[in-house]
Amino acid sequence: MFCGPGGLSLGAKEAVVLDENGQVVLDENGEEYKVVHAWANDFHEDTCKTFRLNIVGNDEDTVTVKHGNDEDTVTVKHGDVKELDIKSLPPIDFFAFGFPCNDFSLVGETKGLDGKYGGLYRYGIKLLNHHQPSVFVAENVGGLEGANEGKAFVQILKAIEEAGEFGYNIIPHKYRFEEYGVPQARHRIIIVGIRKDLGLRFQVPKAPFKNKEQWMTAKEALESEPIEKDALNHEFTNHHPKVVKMLDDIFPGG
Repeated sequence: MFCGPGGLSLGAKEAVVLDENGQVVLDENGEEYKVVHAWANDFHEDTCKTFRLNIVGNDEDTVTVKHGNDEDTVTVKHGDVKELDIKSLPPIDFFAFGFPCNDFSLVGETKGLDGKYGGLYRYGIKLLNHHQPSVFVAENVGGLEGANEGKAFVQILKAIEEAGEFGYNIIPHKYRFEEYGVPQARHRIIIVGIRKDLGLRFQVPKAPFKNKEQWMTAKEALESEPIEKDALNHEFTNHHPKVVKMLDDIFPGG
């Protein structure tokens, strides 16, 4: 839900289960445990096309999804979440939703729950209430915790924790992604929830790069494994010489 081009979904799709020795854990059939795409929704048409290419592997509108012995053909649904028929969607075990951050971002008008987008998290709650997946991941900007004098964050956490028949054990945490090897000072609140009847709690992974000297630079990320020349969306911009000179005058990190 609010799938964008598929960032959260790509992370889920590529994830594997490891044991305490770092070895991949296999199921009873000798296969890796995998998160398999079921359905997605976004109100921006080109974003849905990008999601299909990144996650589904083709640009078709529909994809066949197996759950148990049943199959469903579902759409990467382009449309307003307010019109999404949640009850008609096939059951899911893992739910990811990066509910819109426009009204919580510090670079916006910070209207919080009073803004146009602030209340859209409730559609994620509706899905949790109906489908009751085992696990969910919700993501938003760091400004969420201060919106509406902190009341918005408390209200959202309470609604998520009480969702469904059993409720969820939730662990909210503000991640500083530069401390996890991302070449950008991007700070986000991620809420992980596990259904209470499962008796499990999520543990925040330790940040391996706490010292600033360890942070990866954009130069390292782009050049250590050079981007292929025929990569999609990798057309170089023909900057005016004046712009190039201005950029050259900015010190690294400036």
